[in-house]
Amino acid sequence: MAQSDNSTPPSDPGSPVPIEGFKILNEEVAPVPVISETDANAIKEAPSLDAQFERTSNNSAKPIVVKNDGFRELLETIVFVVVLVLVLKSFIAEAFVIPTGSMAETLYGYQKQINCPSCKHRFPVNCSSEVEQMPGAGVMSVSTATCPNCLLNIKLLKHNEESFPGEAAVADPGPSTGDRVLVAKYLYDLPGKGPERLDVVVFKYPGNSNPNEFSARFPASGPQRNHVPMNYIKRLIGLPGETIAIQAGKLYRLPPDTLPPPISNPRDNADLWMWEFMHENEARDSFIDTDKFEIIRKKPSSVLSMRRIVYDDQHRSADLPNLKRWQALKPNWNEISPSVYVSSTESEKTTSWLRYSHILRNNDSRRQLITDVMGYNTAYHDTHRPGYGDNWVSDLTLEGQFDIKKQEGQLTLELSKGVDRFRAVWNLETGTCTLQRITKDKTEVLAEKSSDRLTSGSHFIRFANVDCRLIIWQDGKLLFNDGVDYKPSKVHGPTLENDLEPASIGTSGTTLSVSELKIHRDTYYTARINPSTPDVSVHDWTEPIAIRPGLPTPDSWKGLLNPPIKTLYVQPGHYLCLGDNSSQSSDGRSWGLVPDNLMMGRAVLIYWPYNRIGRIQ
Repeated sequence: MAQSDNSTPPSDPGSPVPIEGFKILNEEVAPVPVISETDANAIKEAPSLDAQFERTSNNSAKPIVVKNDGFRELLETIVFVVVLVLVLKSFIAEAFVIPTGSMAETLYGYQKQINCPSCKHRFPVNCSSEVEQMPGAGVMSVSTATCPNCLLNIKLLKHNEESFPGEAAVADPGPSTGDRVLVAKYLYDLPGKGPERLDVVVFKYPGNSNPNEFSARFPASGPQRNHVPMNYIKRLIGLPGETIAIQAGKLYRLPPDTLPPPISNPRDNADLWMWEFMHENEARDSFIDTDKFEIIRKKPSSVLSMRRIVYDDQHRSADLPNLKRWQALKPNWNEISPSVYVSSTESEKTTSWLRYSHILRNNDSRRQLITDVMGYNTAYHDTHRPGYGDNWVSDLTLEGQFDIKKQEGQLTLELSKGVDRFRAVWNLETGTCTLQRITKDKTEVLAEKSSDRLTSGSHFIRFANVDCRLIIWQDGKLLFNDGVDYKPSKVHGPTLENDLEPASIGTSGTTLSVSELKIHRDTYYTARINPSTPDVSVHDWTEPIAIRPGLPTPDSWKGLLNPPIKTLYVQPGHYLCLGDNSSQSSDGRSWGLVPDNLMMGRAVLIYWPYNRIGRIQ
């Protein structure tokens, strides 16, 4: 929940996790300076007509001195400013501070900024427990964090505390305040400008109506606590009349009126926001047996906002110099300096590959699947023992700097997912870019476009496979507009052939160099009753020790072939709102919908801290 800048947030005795809402930021209004027309004494004003008449009749008459009431002017100015601020706050815009991590890493709550001592990657870790009162436990100190880039566990040393031999440690930087955001209230009052999908919205928390929750329930849980309204911030996912489905981290929608709506018989229509009237999983069979559900696809700006780091090759582990995730396949690929790879395939007609393997510390150099690790969630204290990736994430983004030496041959970027490999292939001679989907031995051309040619020189390229949509950024421009959609595969789950090499770069008939390689993953939405519970329990994410071609899917992965499904109905006049940090978010999945009359506005801008100023996507 939100809080004032200068007060300690209230405790949350009724919830097992920190509440995700937040209070209004009570900003002090500085007095507006008044340009006075007087000095410290009185000022002589022009004589009045009476005074002039008196002067003509009596040459000895003196001008009348009128004293200016400076106190009254000051009071009027203060009243005007206060009224103006109240009007702006009520109808135009309002400022909020984010204390918790339900929207991380799109928005930060209270966090500590950690510099990994090994790879030098800088990341935030949640420390709301050090600032807010934990239910039944008080303030809890965060003692360790884990780098999401190199998976190093890092001890946070308090004042005069020393680390043990061999222990990675940094000085505890202390809590940093959460993001301060500006919420535009007027946007949803404009004609034809209601809330839209994927907006980051602020609303008055209606309360927790789920009988399966252990925390306090409506009305004790909200919409007020200690007579103070509770304001939450989430991302709007479900619109009125839709049915939303969650499976394998992705979101789907059933448009209104596609199927007869479920029957709801509330005692009062004001109760339709409650959890029971979302009719959880009543549309599950329709999701499985029909093609009526549509995947919810993010626009490119939201893809970038909601991506999370997997690996930055410029930040390698100093303590593991021989651990290299990008494998340069010689003789055509060579690493000429750290994180800089050169390909010389001028005489080659077949494609030579630079391939990424997700090899982590302490797994005996065995490749493994990419999971939803996020450094923000790795804080350790007495009541929280974090997991380091509980769900397989297959939607990835690959980016890098490409220095083209010769404008001939081909450049290929590849992202794998399950039974499919998706490729963006540039013909460097003609400038044509082709998007392909390869399933076993079958190649399907999804789109083709003559692009701005990759001329000799340096180019930034980003390739994303997110929400069953391929998106390409070339030197900052979207090559296929918002992207090219494709139908999701009927086969779920990872394969040994593809997902242990989830990202690759190929060349043929050309010479170029590649640097600044980064891989990100998409946000993963969980489908269990407890959002922090893994969708599928996997005890071993690594490849089999004796891996060989044709080996069947490992037993520990087989649960991923049939991931759980959750469906939720959105009542007319209501919205379903979820947190970006899905595994750590108390949101509409568990407590219910948001009535239209509780919607306050759209969060449009982070205005502080200064290094995070920018639009909210």
